[in-house]
Order: sequence, then C-alpha cells, then structure tokens
Amino acid sequence: MPAITIQGQHYRISHPYAEGHALTAAEARALNTMRTNYIGTQMRRRIAQNAQWQRDEIEAELRQLDETYRFQPAEADRTVAETQFDKMLRQVAKEYAAEHARQDGIPYDALDMAAMVHKLSQDEVVQNEARYRLKIQNQIARKAVDEQGGL
Repeated sequence: MPAITIQGQHYRISHPYAEGHALTAAEARALNTMRTNYIGTQMRRRIAQNAQWQRDEIEAELRQLDETYRFQPAEADRTVAETQFDKMLRQVAKEYAAEHARQDGIPYDALDMAAMVHKLSQDEVVQNEARYRLKIQNQIARKAVDEQGGL
C-alpha cells in the first residue's frame, strides 16, 4: 500500500485501481498517481486552513478523503475553481461598493448592494484584484504547508 508524506509523517492510502478488462497496467498506475497527487493537494489545503490539527485529526481527515474520493469530470474541477474565484470576486466587489459609498457619502445600508456587486463584478479592475488576492491566498497556504514540513 503506497504512502504519502504529510508534515514529515508517512500515511498509507489505498490504490483502488487495478489492471483489468477496462484498464491497462499503465492506465491503472497513471490513475493511482493522479489520485494520490489529488489527495495530497487536498490534504495540504485542508491542513493549511486548519493549522491546529493534530496527527490523529489529519489521519481521520485523510482516511475519510481516501475512502470517499472518486474521479469526477473535468467540469466539476473547473466549477470548484470558478466558485473560489466567484467568491473572491463578490468579496472584492462588496469592498469596492462600500468604499464608493463612503467616498460619495451614501450610507452603507442605503446601497442596493446586490446591484452594485453585480455591476462591479463586471469591472476588469475588480476582476484583476480578485485574481490577485486568490493567487496570494494560495501562495500563503502553500507557504504554511511548507513551513509545517510539507505534505
């Protein structure tokens, strides 16, 4: 059973794909490698978001992910990425809306926030700021994992 390293500790995970009528040995190895890399990436993100986790909590989370993970269509992965971007875009647009209101002397509660966020979400400057923040957020998460000894 293969292992992955998380914070300097080795954890065993299953390789459920095997050579058979639908897969060649090379395809099974490739799928298992992709699966291992995906699980490692997901665990790094989860640990970065939950820095207080102890080894037993990491093992429980890893076991749950290992048992439940199944390959999904590429569209599902793009949806997750778009969701992260959309969430950041809304956050940035809300901040810009609040700042515009403050500069214009409009009380925050008098804003039609939904309309402002929608309008500002179309703005290239707001979109670029959201992309930049998402990039920085991901860099910070990777650095936190690296400082903890890697995954």
